[in-house]
Amino acid sequence: MKLAVVAGQPMEAFVRKGEVKARYYNPGNVFDEVHFLTFAKSDVEPKKIKKTVGNAKAFIHVLGPLSLGQMPAGGRRVKEALLEIRPDVVRSFTPGPKGRLAAEAALAVGVPFVLSLHSNFDDLRDLAKTQGRLGEYARLLFSKVYAERKTVSSADAVIAVYPFIVPYAEKFGAKHVDVIYNKVYPEDFENVHPVLPRDGRTVIGVGRLIPEKDPTPIVQAAAKVGARLIWVGDGPLKDKVLESAAECGCHWVHRASVPNEKLPGYYASADVYAQNLSIGGVSIPTLEAMAAGLPVVVSAPKKYPRPDLVAKAGVVVEGSPAGFAHAFSELFSDAARRKKRGRASRKTLQEINGHHMEACEASVYRRVLAQRGMGVRKPRRGGKPF
Repeated sequence: MKLAVVAGQPMEAFVRKGEVKARYYNPGNVFDEVHFLTFAKSDVEPKKIKKTVGNAKAFIHVLGPLSLGQMPAGGRRVKEALLEIRPDVVRSFTPGPKGRLAAEAALAVGVPFVLSLHSNFDDLRDLAKTQGRLGEYARLLFSKVYAERKTVSSADAVIAVYPFIVPYAEKFGAKHVDVIYNKVYPEDFENVHPVLPRDGRTVIGVGRLIPEKDPTPIVQAAAKVGARLIWVGDGPLKDKVLESAAECGCHWVHRASVPNEKLPGYYASADVYAQNLSIGGVSIPTLEAMAAGLPVVVSAPKKYPRPDLVAKAGVVVEGSPAGFAHAFSELFSDAARRKKRGRASRKTLQEINGHHMEACEASVYRRVLAQRGMGVRKPRRGGKPF
């Protein structure tokens, strides 16, 4: 069995960020080969991402750079690559332009297309427009007009990694949506030694420094309560956040990138986890912190006042320095409450543990493969059957 992944960015980007996770692209070892189609001049050696495909062989096919004006040519490159690879399933992780290329190529050659959605793109558009990021808003508007309905409605299976994405998927024509959370394995966070000295008053945050997850209120809150703040992640807001940390006197420990297998040691060095979100969902780092048994403090976006999962186990606050500071103070001053919240975090994560989610995702692949065997999807005129 072969899987072809039309990647949204070069695999080198995931290696650089340390996001190389076991079987991420091959849940349950369904496939014998996983082929990545990337739009770049060059990419990493497949051995660097071997862990992500489990027992399968990994291949990377570099298709060259792609601009918005080159979409038809990019589509032809994807189709030609699929005819050479002869995959059993095509996968995309975005409903945007590259997702549309994947969807059209899969349809042309009669291969099932599986799409996963990691955000509600309407929310991203609203946020970019509200914050005056007009270049980003224009890019997301193009994505809506050019790609999203075509991509979503063409999918044989749509996986939403959070429930809040389901209405967006249905609006854009999804036939069936499976909610499967991002995979986090609790055992990876057991019996872990801290990588930094414990001080009993440390907050940790992990994630890209981007407008949707601006940690500035967390930085200011940590300074207000005299806590050390560990932050793992890089991004366009880095200078802004560093400036804020300097101005308020935050004890800031920053790591731009940490390999995924070393992250548990950072969670073990902290007492509380925090995330400021302007959109819905629960980030992978939040799930990791829950697996590590940390109490989690997360802001409530106005559109989603009860954050997914965290509303049941964590502390939900207003996304302001005062909101985070109040929660930090309560948790640091009451060890029993902190431990109780940590136990609730871990218990909630166990309900959606990575093994269960991996089995659910593998079942989606088996379902579309069975449908293909029954002749549900056939090559479009002009395509070539395998």
